[in-house]
Amino acid sequence: MKCKVQPCLPAGKSSKCKVDYSPSDTHYPRFSGFTLIELIVAIGLFGLISLLAGGVYLGQIRLFNRQNAQVDIVSQNQIILDDMVDEIRNSSQVASGVTVGSDTYASGTNQLVLRLISIDSSGQLLANSFDHLIYYLEGSSSPYTLHKRLVPDASSSRSGYDDVKSADVSSIIFSYSDLDFANVTSIDISLTTVKKVENKDKTLTTTTKAILRNY
Repeated sequence: MKCKVQPCLPAGKSSKCKVDYSPSDTHYPRFSGFTLIELIVAIGLFGLISLLAGGVYLGQIRLFNRQNAQVDIVSQNQIILDDMVDEIRNSSQVASGVTVGSDTYASGTNQLVLRLISIDSSGQLLANSFDHLIYYLEGSSSPYTLHKRLVPDASSSRSGYDDVKSADVSSIIFSYSDLDFANVTSIDISLTTVKKVENKDKTLTTTTKAILRNY
């Protein structure tokens, strides 16, 4: 806003200076804002940054799921193999096979039949009396179900059972130290399990070796 100042009279004159405010000279401050193009660009950049951040986050989630699945598979395989090793160490011999009712089991690449010395009610070993412990696969295609079945002798105090050890087995391979099961001293075991992670099959193979108790 501009002011127009009128000339004052000489000293001694009874007159006052006059200031003339002209409305036409009044100016108001102007504020600049975002244009439409700037706003569109800003929204686009924000969306791009959000998309990149979301991709990184989802990638980390997938990585965590894969690692977690692998840990689960390793743990499951190790539990199964530890159980097998303990049972093999406690067995007296690898049996060629056993028949239970209408079911026949035979030691081989995918099945294992162990002979365990029977025990009485006080836990004492019974000479010339044997229980049979069987590891076998069930199913027509992978993944198979791995069973552990105990078939006790009539004189044994052990109770029979047929437990499922895993429903995620892709394959199990038993390799024997001798072709004659009566002379087998050790067994190599290879266990492969599969688990679906994010609609993809994750497989892991774990191996171990077990020695029979008499060797």
